Amino acid sequence: MDFATLPPETNSARMYTGPGARSLMDAAIAWEGLAGRLRRTAAQYDAVMMPSRAAAAYVHWLQVLAEHAEQTADRARAAASAYELALAATVHPSAVAANRSLRTWLAETNHLAQASPAIADAEADYDQMWAQDAATMYAYAAFSAEVVTDTPFPPPPGSGITPDDTPGSWELTSAPEVVATGDAVISAICDTLTALATSPRTAFESSLAPVTVPLSKLGSLCGDSDFAINRLSYLNKQATLANAAALLALLPNRERAANAGAGLGRAVSVGSLSAPRGWMAATPLPAAAEWPSAVNAETRYRFAHSRRTSSRPRQSR
Repeated sequence: MDFATLPPETNSARMYTGPGARSLMDAAIAWEGLAGRLRRTAAQYDAVMMPSRAAAAYVHWLQVLAEHAEQTADRARAAASAYELALAATVHPSAVAANRSLRTWLAETNHLAQASPAIADAEADYDQMWAQDAATMYAYAAFSAEVVTDTPFPPPPGSGITPDDTPGSWELTSAPEVVATGDAVISAICDTLTALATSPRTAFESSLAPVTVPLSKLGSLCGDSDFAINRLSYLNKQATLANAAALLALLPNRERAANAGAGLGRAVSVGSLSAPRGWMAATPLPAAAEWPSAVNAETRYRFAHSRRTSSRPRQSR
């Protein structure tokens, strides 16, 4: 990455909003712990195993691994210190934002060219910030690449060696994988920092080349998503209309509701009183034999006549 082509807003923001040196310090602590465990293991083997060339070779190998782990911890700590120095030398993002705000305000109020000298000073300060951030980033990348050098871990002694220096069943199966993994990690860190120090733009563009074709294919695949979304929207609307029609079918019939409402408010008159029609059907007229003897024929006739006339529906006025 070419830091000189990036404005101070970008370089300053990356330094102040990045993960920081915490991961490097954690790595240094982890490597120091590994170095201590390797040294203790070597001391224990040296104390309990019988002296032989095979045992001495493995003890020496553990001691060399411990030294390499300590060197890796020192390099990680040095890289963390370099980051702290670079952070202190980087222009704070608030200073860059204040400069840009001042430049904008001066340009908006420069109606008679009275603020032209101040605008020139603001632009000069901005150029200085640009150069300071670029120089800081180049120095930080170069120092980090120099500190984190690629020191390969030594391979373990030949497998199949017994303490009596004869071929046998004593083999180290996991040690080569551990060493290879450590070498890969250190090499990746060194390669990354070296590329960051040189920062050719072509290298950055070439690193993006492998993902260009997959991203283009992904874009072409997403092109048909509009048709699918429109189709799903149409089906959703059709389902909504069908559900609404089904709900309307469950509602009561309007004609039945109108007929039921037309009969409301009509009552049966019994003398000066009113009663519902259902009461008349539930209470039939008594037979002639059921009338008391005290009720004469004229009274029975009047009651029956009022019953027949009251059963007719009243005409609305």
